[in-house]
Amino acid sequence: MNSADLGQHAQSIFQAAIKRVRPNSLMRQSGVRALILDAVRDANRVVIVGFGKAAAAMACGLESIDELTIDCGSVVVPAAYLRNLPAEHQPRSIELLPGGHPHPTSDSVASARKLMGLASSAEEEDVVIVLISGGGSALFADFADGISLDDALRLNKLLLASGASIDEVNAARKHISSVSGGRLAAAIHPGRSISLAISDVRGDDPSVIASGPTVADSSTYQDAINVIEKYRLQRALPESVLTHLQGGLRRDLSETLKPGDPRLRRASYRMIATNRDALDAAADEATALGYDVILEPDSLVGEASDAGREIGRRLAGLQVDKPTCLLMGGETTVTLAADHGRGGRNQELALAASLDLASSSSPCLVLAAGTDGIDGPTTAAGGIADHLSSARARDAGIDINGALRRNDAYPALQQLNALVETGPTHTNVMDILIGLKLPG
Repeated sequence: MNSADLGQHAQSIFQAAIKRVRPNSLMRQSGVRALILDAVRDANRVVIVGFGKAAAAMACGLESIDELTIDCGSVVVPAAYLRNLPAEHQPRSIELLPGGHPHPTSDSVASARKLMGLASSAEEEDVVIVLISGGGSALFADFADGISLDDALRLNKLLLASGASIDEVNAARKHISSVSGGRLAAAIHPGRSISLAISDVRGDDPSVIASGPTVADSSTYQDAINVIEKYRLQRALPESVLTHLQGGLRRDLSETLKPGDPRLRRASYRMIATNRDALDAAADEATALGYDVILEPDSLVGEASDAGREIGRRLAGLQVDKPTCLLMGGETTVTLAADHGRGGRNQELALAASLDLASSSSPCLVLAAGTDGIDGPTTAAGGIADHLSSARARDAGIDINGALRRNDAYPALQQLNALVETGPTHTNVMDILIGLKLPG
């Protein structure tokens, strides 16, 4: 094994991780298949509703279960997916609806209203199968009375740009929503529902994934206000949003559904894929390629550039006597500069890591990528950097520190031919970091 192998090995490890969490195969796993067939055994009607980057592939997976009869259904996917959707991700009997991502659009609202109408049609002997995956908060979105799409969009953009965690973002979004925080389950009641979820959040909390439309929500209007105040967003927010949240504090408005709510008694929930599943597959592939594996689930956190520098220093200083693979999973954040360029958290992490990998006495490499195949508002899934990347950048006249200050990693990595490009994978279990190090 030599340094020329590292890039190919990193790509193979990443692809193994993606393969493990592809929805089509997940839905056909014996345990998931048995769960679905048991849930619908005595159903009068089987209705499908879904939303997320994996929704189309999940719907196709359901249709591949021969014993399952689907009466009707609709799922919401990113509008961009519909333009180039592979044949294997085009369901036959389940309607595909467009939505916006990473921010909700008028399509998101129209599609959410259609899904809520479908859910509300469920009667006591009906079963609604709810397909939930990453991106659902933006794709399946409608808002409380008095809050326009533009108002909600303003809140969403401010939260995402602030560096707020996904838990904090969802606490605020759920309290201006008319569909999340258990409200979809309330619409399905008295029908039965079974939610099948692919987790895109750390900790795999059902109340956070897609803003928890079919489960209880422990956050409150007070929590939403706390997030707004923590990131000092009061003056930038639309008046309608602040008025609504303050009305919730006064208890003039109903809260999200809380544990013990009777409308949740006939709602069940099953996680069918997580970031850990992808990491385990990555570990299996790395072992097969001859690497000793260091596996650190839920460890990929913090500001992307800071995490990249820390990981780069760690790999550069790691003393190994055998080829070694560091695997980390999670999701970093990026606080955008006012004059920010193009990039994503994984691209920024990889570019930052290159500065410290340069001090390594032996070949090493970092690949950071999103399992959905999309990193920020770019066509890349992430980026790769090795112990020679910063020298290549210097020779090419690329100012890495300047690119990081401007959140402009994409053009720098593109010039270095160091982008990870997979196209949409139609799944989403957060991000994966693959660090490879050879003995000196």
